Amino acid sequence: MPPKRKQTPLDDEDSLSEEVEDVSEDFIRVKRPRTESVKTAVQDSWIDKYSPLNSLEICVNPRKLKELREVLEPMIRGTLECRLLVVTGPAGCGKSTLIKCLGNELVAKVKEASLGKSELNKSQEGDFPNIVEYFDSELQDVSHIRHFSEFLDASRYRIGSNLALIVVEEYPNVFHHETLQSFRDCIRNWLYLPGTLPPLVLCLTEIEIESESGHRGYYNIENNFTAETLLGRALMTHGISSGVVQRVKFLPIAKTFMKKSISKVIQKERVKIPPEKQVLFLSSLYESGDIRALLSNLQLWARTGSFDSDLSGKENQISLFHAVGKVVHSSAKFASMDEESSDSFSIRAVLDGYNNFGLLHLALLENYQIYSGLQYEVAVAADLVDALSISDTLGGLEESHEYAIREVRHQLRNVGESRGRTQPMKFPRHFKMLKAANKVKREVDNYSRYIGDSRVSFANVNLLDGYFVPSIYNSFRYKLQNGSKPYSYNRVGGKFQQIFADDEVPVMESEFEHELGVKDQFAMEIEAKMGGSEDRNDGLSEDDLSDEIHNTTDDDNDNDFNDSLDDKLVSLTQRHDEDELSDDPELDWLVSQGRL
Repeated sequence: MPPKRKQTPLDDEDSLSEEVEDVSEDFIRVKRPRTESVKTAVQDSWIDKYSPLNSLEICVNPRKLKELREVLEPMIRGTLECRLLVVTGPAGCGKSTLIKCLGNELVAKVKEASLGKSELNKSQEGDFPNIVEYFDSELQDVSHIRHFSEFLDASRYRIGSNLALIVVEEYPNVFHHETLQSFRDCIRNWLYLPGTLPPLVLCLTEIEIESESGHRGYYNIENNFTAETLLGRALMTHGISSGVVQRVKFLPIAKTFMKKSISKVIQKERVKIPPEKQVLFLSSLYESGDIRALLSNLQLWARTGSFDSDLSGKENQISLFHAVGKVVHSSAKFASMDEESSDSFSIRAVLDGYNNFGLLHLALLENYQIYSGLQYEVAVAADLVDALSISDTLGGLEESHEYAIREVRHQLRNVGESRGRTQPMKFPRHFKMLKAANKVKREVDNYSRYIGDSRVSFANVNLLDGYFVPSIYNSFRYKLQNGSKPYSYNRVGGKFQQIFADDEVPVMESEFEHELGVKDQFAMEIEAKMGGSEDRNDGLSEDDLSDEIHNTTDDDNDNDFNDSLDDKLVSLTQRHDEDELSDDPELDWLVSQGRL
């Protein structure tokens, strides 16, 4: 009986390779990489490795920490009427980490006071055991908004001994109109639910999305993802005024706090940056104000050994008002340089950090007077406006944007140093004008379609019908002859009003969502006709939508046509000797237009 062949263990890689060598010498011994090394590489991410364990370790301004604590602590204790805290800011400013760390600590204190320390330790699991975070659903059979609604319903009971802070960082597809409306309904229902609720925090990274064409008729969520466009102006304004909503705004992390945190990481990791490149390399990273991007770039360059300051890895985006301030007042960062160099570097920072130059030009037109309290010659203001006009005339040329910005800075530099108190900046009134124009166009189109004559031009309806028809319909004589209506007839398209600039963003969420105006009789009649046409279309079948074809002769058609034509000619030739409405020229005009 031949001896049994010794089996090679499956986990012995050396013996396995020897067996392969016995079969053929052409094979090369290859060892599979162990999965542990992959896990180690993931765990070595500096973002996770140096993530703060408590609120005091977070790289953030202490005043912002105090501001957030003053709002969040009474919300958790239930002594504040506020039910929703909206925290906004740019990416990497530490807002979400601060919310989780601070919220976890404050909830633990409340539980410890009510349950005791021993019971509290039993329920502590995970990094943030007192935080309930929403994650967007990936289930195919469950819609995103339904999953979010069910999440809020389940979170209602995280009170008392089961208290937790509800944090929402991920959102459903709010760029879809119906989903956005459902999301707002969920938030609105949460704000006005009866009984006790846990504190809810919305953490939002505000961004400005650059469109392909650069033109936009609305300041909406499709091009600006902010708290106003997400929740809506009405919900934000009413919620803040009633006290059920509060907002905390974060700014990019200041360079001073960034230096303290990054220097500790460099010392622990022993990152060897050449002295001649250290200042320039780190300065380019500090400018972003994004601690998360800074750690990622620093880790990448520390491993590759390439400390190139030109590779920033992240664009340094600045806000609209920040860009206007750099152009109008120049940047304080370059104040130590001569005037020409300071202006040049300030303009370059704007060109590199801001991309919506059309809006920037409008903002400069609105805010150039804040420099030195407008204490300079009118000719300077005229030169500023001419420079902005020339830039618009040149169109989309890249040089035109730079010309306008540099000319504005040059003219204001010649005025001299700014004197007096700095005035607040105002948002351009351009979007308010677009909002009003869209409202007029929408109402005029509805009037022409359902009440007036669609063949009349938009200009005539807007200027003639828009003014004269409401005046006639609201007159005493017309009401006496035709009866009164529940509402008055307002001007078609609304009244002409002045548009003023202010510091608030004129949000119009989408072209499908419009601001509710004063209800008038025109709107009631249009709604009634729109509803009636929909009901008629819904009640018709396919057979009703098509007319039956009758077998008729040409003689019958000719006779019918001739009879109808004769009737019309007779009616046109008949004249009344006495016109009952001749004493009212306004009604005569309506009759001549076929309105009565």
